Amino acid sequence: NNLRTEHVDQRQHFINSVTDPITGASLEYRHLIKGEDAAKWKQANINEIGRLTDGRVGNGVVGTNTIKFIPLSALPAGRKPTYLRVCANYRPQKADPYRIRYTCGGDRVDYPGTTTTPGADMTTVKLLLNSTISTEGARFMCTDVKDFYLNTEMDRYEYMWIPVHLLDDEVIAAYDIAGMIVNGRVLVEIQKGMYGLPQAGRLAYDKLVKQLAPHGYHPCARTPGLWKHITHPVSFCLVVDNFGIKYVGKQHVDHLL
Repeated sequence: NNLRTEHVDQRQHFINSVTDPITGASLEYRHLIKGEDAAKWKQANINEIGRLTDGRVGNGVVGTNTIKFIPLSALPAGRKPTYLRVCANYRPQKADPYRIRYTCGGDRVDYPGTTTTPGADMTTVKLLLNSTISTEGARFMCTDVKDFYLNTEMDRYEYMWIPVHLLDDEVIAAYDIAGMIVNGRVLVEIQKGMYGLPQAGRLAYDKLVKQLAPHGYHPCARTPGLWKHITHPVSFCLVVDNFGIKYVGKQHVDHLL
């Protein structure tokens, strides 16, 4: 039993899910705000709202202007709002380990454009690692882009309901939400890429292509998820917002970063 418990504890550390220490059951935000760390989880929720909006609420977070609270009368004709999922994670390696992330229900988003994104598969990753080992002087590093999905502009806005019970008095007052409440929920307009949107990955990828092209980085035509520089000894595989980079010479990887 001790070995089994140790195995589960190690697994949960990597999953970062929040679990009941006695039952092992996964805990959601509605459970966490009733526990001994309720104040910390509530602050994490306020921080997420500030991060997604203009930053006027939250503990020192920087707003991304991803969502905007709007009255129901501002919903365009023919558009159907989706729902919100609240994801809670405990990340001990972060300065603030209590993490709340808002994710929209992508299964109810009717997006007419392209949603698929070229991503590296396991074979590509393994080949790049083998290439690093086989190349004299080569090194490998990993990095990612912070808030990658949350800073991608959208020409076609999406809409989502947020239950009012997730919004405390500070948030309701700061955004003058009281007059927008409809049946215990409030509408938001999603103006930038957001977790859960089926098009968010593609929009972020297209933006990355546009940003890196002037500096000589381009995706390979026949290997999805693999990128190379036209002259520098730098190549990388891309999975969502995670970069696995092979390089020869620190000055070249610094150029990419």
